[in-house]
Amino acid sequence: LGVLSVASALALTTTTLVAFTLRETHARVLRFTLQMRFHHRQTPGEFSPLLLSHSIDTVAFIPVTVGVLMFLFDFFSDTTLAFMIFSLVWASEIFFTLRARPVPSLYLFPRLYLAMFLLFLIYLFSFPLGFLYVAFSSWFSAVVALTLHFCARFPLLERRAPEVWLM
Repeated sequence: LGVLSVASALALTTTTLVAFTLRETHARVLRFTLQMRFHHRQTPGEFSPLLLSHSIDTVAFIPVTVGVLMFLFDFFSDTTLAFMIFSLVWASEIFFTLRARPVPSLYLFPRLYLAMFLLFLIYLFSFPLGFLYVAFSSWFSAVVALTLHFCARFPLLERRAPEVWLM
């Protein structure tokens, strides 16, 4: 029961902080794009105040990312394994943010991913001295298979511009 609660807390903390960072960064980039478009229409050519304010806004998320990494480095004794776990969580959140648009993938992908992450962490904490990188590679392979399955099974409907034939 203790291993399950520690694994659940670690998985939820890591995925929530990474998802928060990605969503806020995405929103700020969209806002910056709109501000840049508006600013270019009003006063073309002068972007330095806008770039400076956007740079200061994005620097605020560096401590969050470094904090998650330091938390994982302290939690695991192996910093390489902690960085690989963070990288896989980050890549999965990017996939979920950008690619998981159809309703079944919005419903199923987070649950299956969290279940695989919890199984990996339960194994990691139950057998701390045994085959950690093999367990990570199994989790990595399962996440890659899951993302490829959702890409193939639920493709995005792309909007294409109507073709214009010039004769």
